[in-house]
Amino acid sequence: MRIAPSLYNAPLLNLPEVLRVLEKENVDILHVDVMDGQFVPALSFGEKIVDEIRRSTSLYLDVHLMVREPEQFLSRFGNADGITIHVESTDHPAYCLDEIRRMGKDAGIAVNPGTPVAAVEMLLPLVKRVLVMTVNPGRSKETFRPEMNEKSASCKDFGARKDWISRFRQMAAFRRIPLGCCRRTVLYQAVICLAPARCRINSGG
Repeated sequence: MRIAPSLYNAPLLNLPEVLRVLEKENVDILHVDVMDGQFVPALSFGEKIVDEIRRSTSLYLDVHLMVREPEQFLSRFGNADGITIHVESTDHPAYCLDEIRRMGKDAGIAVNPGTPVAAVEMLLPLVKRVLVMTVNPGRSKETFRPEMNEKSASCKDFGARKDWISRFRQMAAFRRIPLGCCRRTVLYQAVICLAPARCRINSGG
C-alpha cells in the first residue's frame, strides 16, 4: 500500500517543516491539488508553490489538476513526477495524457463521483493511475461516498479484460500525522487500490 497525503490543508507558512515531517513518516507520494476556481469552486496552489515544494523535497510529487482545459497548464508543472487530469475537464483527454507522457511524466486520469467509470475505459493504456474521486472535487467538508468502492472495482474489471492490470487489491486506511509546528494534523487517505502492472487505481480526493 502506498501513502499519498494531500497538501491541500497543510499550513503554507510552515510548509518546509510539514515536508520534513512527511519525509520522516516515509510517505510515498505527495498529492498536490491544483484548483482554478472554474472547473471546481475552490482556488489552491499554482505553479510557484509547486516549484517551491519541488525544491524542498525529493519525494514523488503528483500534481492533480482540477482545472478547465488542463492542456493549457501542463507545461507549468514540469517539475512534478506525475500529472493527473480529469476526464470531465477537457474535450481532448487522450491528447492531454499523450502530452504528459511526452514530458516524461507519469500520466493519471481522474473521474468524478457522478461520471460513469466507462468514460475512462479507453484511456487506461495511456495512464499509470486512475483516481476515483470519493467526494465532489474542490468542495470541503464532504464525506466519503462508500458507493465509489464499486466504481473502483469496475475500473479493475475493465483493466482485467484488457490485460492492463495483473493484480488488484482494495484497501482503505487513514492516518493522522501530528504537526507540532502548528497544532494541526494532516489527514489523508491511503491509496485504496493498487495494480502493480501498468495501471494503479486510487480512490480519494
